[in-house]
Amino acid sequence: FTFSINPASVNHFVLKNNNLQVVQNPILDKVKIVPNPVTSSFEIANAHNIESYEICDVLGKIVDSRTTFFNQEISLKDSENGLYFVTIFDISGNKKVFKIIKN
Repeated sequence: FTFSINPASVNHFVLKNNNLQVVQNPILDKVKIVPNPVTSSFEIANAHNIESYEICDVLGKIVDSRTTFFNQEISLKDSENGLYFVTIFDISGNKKVFKIIKN
C-alpha cells in the first residue's frame, strides 16, 4: 500500500505492535525561529518546556549549544554567513531541527 503525509507536520514515526504510527509533538510544533534569515541574532519563540538547543554548520561542527535558557537572544554575529541547523530538544528528549540562513 502507499500513503502520503505532509513532512512539515511530522516529528517522527514510531513502530508499535508492528504498526507504523506518526507521532505529533504539540510542544515542538509551536516552536519557531525568528527572524529567519538571521543577520546577527535570533530567538526561539514559544520555547516553553524546551530544555536545550544546538547550532551546527553545514559540516556538522557545533557552533553553539546551551541548556536552561528562556527568552534569550542567540547571537550568530561572529559566525560566517551561510546555512545552519538549529536542533531544539524538549524536556522529554524529543527534538526538532530548523534550517536557518545567516546573512
